[in-house]
Amino acid sequence: MDNSNSIEYKEIEDNETDVKIAEAKKNIERAKNTMMDNIQQIVDRGDRIDVLVDNTEDLNQNSLKFYQSSKKLKCRMFLENAKCTSFAILAILIVIFFIVVSACGGFKFDKC
Repeated sequence: MDNSNSIEYKEIEDNETDVKIAEAKKNIERAKNTMMDNIQQIVDRGDRIDVLVDNTEDLNQNSLKFYQSSKKLKCRMFLENAKCTSFAILAILIVIFFIVVSACGGFKFDKC
């Protein structure tokens, strides 16, 4: 009987070992899947960072172009404003000149 009992105990121990091994394999598989998911997330994040860097570079270039074009526009508008002001002053001076000429009796300025 001792022999049959020892065989039964050995089978029970083997079954417990098999269960522990199977459980360890499941844990390893879960850890492996978690690591694979983490690695995929890191790769995805790296791709998003690359896109973000590209977008940042584009935005920087566009802002530089905008700055340059706004500076040119400012200069153009200043010159346009200066022309308009100059023409207005010239027109006023011509009107004042004709008023003085007519008040002084013509271009000979006899009355002044």
